[in-house]
Amino acid sequence: MGLWDNIVDFIRKIIYFHFALISLNKVLFKRKIILLDLDHTLCDNNLLKKDVNQKNKPDYKFDIPINKKVLKELSRYNNYNIVILTARGFKSINFTKRWLNKNNFEKEKVFFAGDPWMKLIPIILCIFIRKEIVLIDDLTYDGVKPHPIKSIILRYFKNENFKYIDSLDI
Repeated sequence: MGLWDNIVDFIRKIIYFHFALISLNKVLFKRKIILLDLDHTLCDNNLLKKDVNQKNKPDYKFDIPINKKVLKELSRYNNYNIVILTARGFKSINFTKRWLNKNNFEKEKVFFAGDPWMKLIPIILCIFIRKEIVLIDDLTYDGVKPHPIKSIILRYFKNENFKYIDSLDI
């Protein structure tokens, strides 16, 4: 990655950080929360095609099947509020909201982190203000390679009000 790419990535993270702060109202006023990832968790991305024109990034224009194992896991937490926590960026907002609507999820309760590191903002806030949270996420780059956030959560986020469920183990 060249200097220009690093600058663009830094600016992008600053923008997403501010949007992450603005979106915190989705978790502030709820007591019991499920933070639910989309890709490789609620979405069964094994069938998701890649867009070769976008450096092999996921092509969200395709209809992605819902992961029925995750739906079954969600049914165990029927008194929790579900907030979709995704690292997807703003380019996927329209498709993501249509997909959530089609699959009977509230599209207003989506936290577009834009970057996996930004997922830590609502997680840390919820732990800090003593919310009961369940994080259902694969915490990987691609459904296989673990993101560094995974080791951070497994090592440091040991709290009676926080439960991490690895969606790859469901």
